[in-house]
Amino acid sequence: AKIVVDIKSEIEKIREQMLTPTSKGDTFIEQLITYGNRYQQDQSANQNSLFGSLDCIEIAKPTAPNVTEWSTLDKLNKEKEMVGIYISAHPLDRYKVAIQYGCSHHAADLATLISRKTNTTFTIGGLVVNTREGRTKTDKPYGILTIEDYTGQYEFPLFGQDYVDYGKFLKKDLFLIIHGCSQQRGLNWKWGKQNNDEPQKWELKIQSIDMLDDKADTLIRNISIDIPLSHIDPMFITNLNTLFTDEAATVEFYINVHDNEERYLTSLRSRKYHLKADINLFNQLEQWKKEEVITDFHINT
Repeated sequence: AKIVVDIKSEIEKIREQMLTPTSKGDTFIEQLITYGNRYQQDQSANQNSLFGSLDCIEIAKPTAPNVTEWSTLDKLNKEKEMVGIYISAHPLDRYKVAIQYGCSHHAADLATLISRKTNTTFTIGGLVVNTREGRTKTDKPYGILTIEDYTGQYEFPLFGQDYVDYGKFLKKDLFLIIHGCSQQRGLNWKWGKQNNDEPQKWELKIQSIDMLDDKADTLIRNISIDIPLSHIDPMFITNLNTLFTDEAATVEFYINVHDNEERYLTSLRSRKYHLKADINLFNQLEQWKKEEVITDFHINT
């Protein structure tokens, strides 16, 4: 069956999703529309001609203009706008180790921190995907910062001094690391604290915000592994030595050796060699844990 496509309508959809009004692609889009319409007209005319395609005049295809290539983040944002998910990669992939292993919490955990109603510190890293700014009923400025990681999104409200201190981060597509704590709402207010007779309300209080680029390599301070004494053999030592290949590595390494039968436990620190906190290291640690070579590994941030 022959499929008839409304070229102008389809290309208009592409224009709306992929191009800005001032884009150089606008002229090229118009050329594509003209070419598509002419091509369909010629195909229709050929079907009604005795000579078929013999009397058809070939139409020159439009030549794409030279334009500035999108950044990786721009490409990924367009993918998500068009199909609802990232396809070729995730914008946080270059910070995957820092976010997955160097942060104490993730976006999906933060709501739970409030419901627990206990003082807990947190560190979360991610991408600013949305911001809003406005003024309160008392005409004071405020902002809403939405950060996204691999688990979801979370909105941080910025009122009063928080807006003064962190309002500069209300910019889409920034990669941030946020340190904070859960606390009783109003704990740091000078005036207007809630009535003691009212139910306690809890909030997440931001303590600092930094650019993820500046902190990603320093989030993980040391790593320790738990291993049974019987699993320390020449093969394990050989594989372990492959992790100490970067002379510039800074992450301290500890081995917690245990023997359940003899009720023996000791902790050994590597003074000469350090680890590099990259994806290869954590892939190896996860593999050892899966194969039960080690019991577990721990990260100190």
